[in-house]
Amino acid sequence: MPYLPESRRKISLLTLSALLVLTVWVAGGVALWITLQQQALIEAEAQHIQDVSSAKVFEATRIIRSIERLARECDAILWIEDQAELRRRLQSLQTLQADAALQGDSDLRELVARGFLVIDGYMTQREGRGAAKARAEAVQAWQPLMQDLINRSEAEGAAVSDLATREADRILSSTERAREGHEIGVENEAVMELQTLQDAAVALGSAHKSLDSLSKQMERLAHTDALTGLPNRRSFQAHCQQSFAYAKRYGTPLTLLLLDIDHFKRINDQYGHEGGDLVLKALGDFLQHAARASDQPASRIGGEEFGIVLLHSPMPQVVGFSDRLCASVAKLLIPIPGVNDLQVSVSIGITELTADDADMDTLMRRADVALYRAKERGRNRVECEPELPPALPV
Repeated sequence: MPYLPESRRKISLLTLSALLVLTVWVAGGVALWITLQQQALIEAEAQHIQDVSSAKVFEATRIIRSIERLARECDAILWIEDQAELRRRLQSLQTLQADAALQGDSDLRELVARGFLVIDGYMTQREGRGAAKARAEAVQAWQPLMQDLINRSEAEGAAVSDLATREADRILSSTERAREGHEIGVENEAVMELQTLQDAAVALGSAHKSLDSLSKQMERLAHTDALTGLPNRRSFQAHCQQSFAYAKRYGTPLTLLLLDIDHFKRINDQYGHEGGDLVLKALGDFLQHAARASDQPASRIGGEEFGIVLLHSPMPQVVGFSDRLCASVAKLLIPIPGVNDLQVSVSIGITELTADDADMDTLMRRADVALYRAKERGRNRVECEPELPPALPV
C-alpha cells in the first residue's frame, strides 16, 4: 500500500466524512419529503371528509328525520279527537313547510305538498261531513303517500349509507398502510393527522349506523302504532289481505273481530287527553297478551278501535273467546294519576268469511254492523253479523 502523506490522508478523511454527511442529509431529506407528501395526502383526505362526505351524511340525516316527522304528524292528526291537541299538532306541522331539508328538490317538495293536501282536505271535510267520513277518505288518500315517504327515506338512507361505508373503509385502509409503510415518530404531526383521519372515518361509520337505525325506525313507524306499540291500521290491512287470500285458497275459516272502547269520548272529557292515552296503552298491553295465540296480535286501527284477524277459527269458537275478552277487560283496573283506578268496557263485533265474499272490505263492513249493534244493545257485549241462531237447550 503506497504511503500517503499526512496532509493527503486528512483530506481523504474529510472527503469521506463529507460524503457520509451528505448521504445522511439526502436520505433524511427524502424521508422528510415522503412524510410531508404523506401528510399532505392525509390532510386532503380529511378535508374531503369534512367538506363532502360528512356534509352529505348530515344533510341526508336531516332529510330522513324531517320525512319521519311529516309521516308521524300527518298519521297522528287523522286519529286525534281532542280539539286542543289537534290544533297543537297542526301548528307544529306548519313548520315543515319552511323546513329547508324538505325543500331540497322537487320530489321532496311534492311529497310535502301532498301531505298537506291530505290534511287540509281532512280538516275541511271534518267540518262539513263529520270526522268519521272525513277520516275514512283521508286514510285512503294517506296510504299511498305514506308508502312514497317510506320509499324516499329508504332511498336517501341507502345512498348515503353506501357513501359513508365506502369512505370509512377506504380511509381506514389507507391510514393503516401509511402507518405500516413509514417509520413515523409518536410526536410527529403526521401521526396526529392520521388519528384525525381515522376519527373522521369512525364518525362516518357511526353516521352509517345512525342512518340504518333511522331507516328501521321509519319502517316501524309505517307499521306500528306509536302510542300502544300494536300493529297499526296499515299493518292490519296488509295482514287482512294475506289472510283473506290464504283462507280463500285453502278453504280455511277466517273470522274478523272489531273491538271498540265504550264511552271513550266521555273518558277523554273527564280525564283529559293524557287519561285517554293511558286507557289506550293499558288496553293495548292487555290485548297484546290476550291475542298472542292469534295469527296476528290485536291491531289499533284508529282512535279507540282495535281489530283481530283469526285464521282456522270458526265464528262460534271466536264468540267464546270474545265473551271472555269482554269480561276480562271489564275487570281491568287502569291507574290514572290523581284519581282512583279506572274501569272500562268494550263492545265487540264479529263476522266470518263466506264463499260469496269477494274482498276483505265486505267483512269489515259486516263486522262494523255487528259492532254498532253491540253499542245499541247496551255495550260491554259481543254481537255477530249475521247473527248466530240461539243455542239449543241441553
